[in-house]
Amino acid sequence: MKIVAVDMLQEFLNKLKEKLDRDNSNNRIIAIQSSMDNLHFEEKLFNVIWSEGAIYNIGFEKGLSEWRRFLKDEGYIAVSEISWLTDNRPEEIEQYWTYAYSEIDTIDAKLSLIEKCGYDPIAHFVLPENCWMEHYYLPILSRSDAFLERYNYGEDVQEFIKIINRVTLSHDNNTYISRY
Repeated sequence: MKIVAVDMLQEFLNKLKEKLDRDNSNNRIIAIQSSMDNLHFEEKLFNVIWSEGAIYNIGFEKGLSEWRRFLKDEGYIAVSEISWLTDNRPEEIEQYWTYAYSEIDTIDAKLSLIEKCGYDPIAHFVLPENCWMEHYYLPILSRSDAFLERYNYGEDVQEFIKIINRVTLSHDNNTYISRY
């Protein structure tokens, strides 16, 4: 079985290739530099598509709709997607996320959208807070000083760091697994 890893940043693919070389796994995984909204795979190629923390880059509905053609019949898609866990949330957080990601919605709305895109939802779960905090946001923040320095403390870089700081206070993410 082959695994195809896609990322638009060659730097990340290079790190993956280094790890694969160290682990002697480079014969199982193919790394391809591409944007998620410009994939050139044949139809019905994959048994599983796994997108953890990335489908938002092109939009939840767009990703589900466009990627479906790459799945074999009875194939699976597993995606994580930011979702509201409550109907009652602080207005500042709601305003921020509505601006930052207009597709944010409730779990029920996401499940309905999954069905609308032609999938049968088979499971969904809320990721523990530490998954995103310890393995995503906090590592970003721990490198923020070096990042700011690298980009000469530019205004846009400073704004990005402020956003990441705000996000660490308000992030909820769900994983959805569906069958086509």
